[in-house]
Amino acid sequence: MHDFLSPTDFCDSDHPRIRSAIRNILFATPQDHTAIARRCFLWVRDHIQYTLGLYNVTASETLFAGHGSCSNKANLLCALLRAAGIPSGFIPMQVRTKEYFGPASIPRLNRYLSEKSLHVHATVHLDGRWLRVDPTDDVRMNLGFFHISPTCRLVEFDGTGDAVLALDPAHILEAAEQPVPDIDDILRKKSRIPPQLLDVFNAYLDYLRRYGITLDSIAEGEVAFFDWFRDTNRHAYEKFLLLEELFTARTALAAQGKA
Repeated sequence: MHDFLSPTDFCDSDHPRIRSAIRNILFATPQDHTAIARRCFLWVRDHIQYTLGLYNVTASETLFAGHGSCSNKANLLCALLRAAGIPSGFIPMQVRTKEYFGPASIPRLNRYLSEKSLHVHATVHLDGRWLRVDPTDDVRMNLGFFHISPTCRLVEFDGTGDAVLALDPAHILEAAEQPVPDIDDILRKKSRIPPQLLDVFNAYLDYLRRYGITLDSIAEGEVAFFDWFRDTNRHAYEKFLLLEELFTARTALAAQGKA
């Protein structure tokens, strides 16, 4: 159990910023492990906004940034739990990318997604057993577009059972059977997604948080988002248009080569 309580290069639970945060997060919280774990889970779920694309980032850096990927959020949750003296670990898994994002995926962005991708959630050891806890989706995401993407249901954790995303088991290609003590090798990797594409994906998530409740369908949302994106961030929008042209040209050349 020692490995699940110890800091690592990326799960830097001994960092002063993490130590300070856990004191403040747990202010007026009952000093039992279940209450502490639940408070940490809720704090990371809702105070760290879900975004794509943070690599080579420690838990303390995720805390400072205020946003992060599923891996970043799981890593921060584990760091906070370890700082509080509670064993915690990780469950890495491979998922079908488009199905993982569910109905919220839109065709104009889907074309850039790989067939499979990595998803990581945390585990916490309470009352002699490991519980799976996934703080990936923040409450603003749920409030923004749960009505058009039911897979984005709010994950609640009461400290007595697993609290994970509503993934169809058929969309999980493989998953670790037992918790691992760190995901440092995963967090050391470089992003394979171009920065200009990450900007669009994250802008889309931000749009759904703000305006998703006004939409009746994802098809409507795709049109409305790109109109909004063009009007609010023209430079990033134009870079995306160039990326689209390049991608279309490469796809056409590849198709010709196979013909």
